[in-house]
Amino acid sequence: MTGFRTESDSMGEVQVDTTRYWGAQTERSLHHFSIGDPASERMPLEVVHAMGVLKKAAAMVNEADGNLAPELAKLIVVASDEVIDGKRYWTLEAKAFKRLDDTGFTLAELSALYFSRTLVEVLAATPFQQDVAAAFDKLAAALTPGMRQFLDRLPLVIQAKGASPRAGRPEAVKAEREHLAKLLDATLNHRRATMKYFSMSSNREKAYVIEPYRLIYSPGGMYLLSFVPEYGELRTFSVDRIRGISLHEERFTPAEVPDAAFAHSIGVNEGPPEHIEIAFEPRIAPYVRERQWHASQKNADRKDGGVVLSLDVCNDWALRSWILSFGPFARVVSPEPLAREIAVQLACLVDHHERMNP
Repeated sequence: MTGFRTESDSMGEVQVDTTRYWGAQTERSLHHFSIGDPASERMPLEVVHAMGVLKKAAAMVNEADGNLAPELAKLIVVASDEVIDGKRYWTLEAKAFKRLDDTGFTLAELSALYFSRTLVEVLAATPFQQDVAAAFDKLAAALTPGMRQFLDRLPLVIQAKGASPRAGRPEAVKAEREHLAKLLDATLNHRRATMKYFSMSSNREKAYVIEPYRLIYSPGGMYLLSFVPEYGELRTFSVDRIRGISLHEERFTPAEVPDAAFAHSIGVNEGPPEHIEIAFEPRIAPYVRERQWHASQKNADRKDGGVVLSLDVCNDWALRSWILSFGPFARVVSPEPLAREIAVQLACLVDHHERMNP
């Protein structure tokens, strides 16, 4: 043993070997019960490998959705890769949830894993879909009948709303899976690529030589953050609009990019932040207060029951759309140019409705 760390639960503190990933309850079980015999009570390595895939997928999805801090997600991914690559194996054993405690799974964590599966199914074409499905099948095969029955009930109480925009279009799913596989290869191995991409702004298909940096899931789809040598800058592309990818043998050296993608945007955009202040009417103030719209958010209550929200974010399309979604219940306090732009767009919206509904 190289040392110990302190873990705690409702019974107090306990020392755990620093080379082990389990928590306090598992450590107590090892002291008080005869479990974990290497010859007779170890799970097949295929199942342990599958658990590593599940943990990694759960961490990545929950980080993308803002439910897990990036630094924690990164640590989970590193530990999961050790399991997947065979550098470290977690045994699966314990009491009522026998075989699951040594991985650090609690009932809530197990439920979270199944919730992550529903998210992957909603996305439909993420590169993890088939791997996650196969991992869950292996996991289910290793569980007791009672445990499988419990897990079969989880879809009744944990669901994810939504459907992939490619649902019902198998050819689109197949094409995107092929694109993602090539993009993962290019990103991991720093290979340049030529990408055929449908540009919404010019309404035509264009070809780009790209240096792929990162694939990012954001609610609504997958995005590619890539350096475009022709323009000398990083650009964001929607994976949905990629029409073809061909990889080069030529390699590139990636520049430093922020750990958090789109850190200054409410949506999917890169750019410098501006200080934004928006006043919300009392009618929707409780709803605004209870949500964390951005990490820079600060709330200031008004005497009339309203709230002023301060954000340091990009002044982009996502921000303007978000403000407009509140209709007459939101007013831009600053900056003044943004306030004027929102006023103009609201006036255009009113004019459009009056012309379309005389």
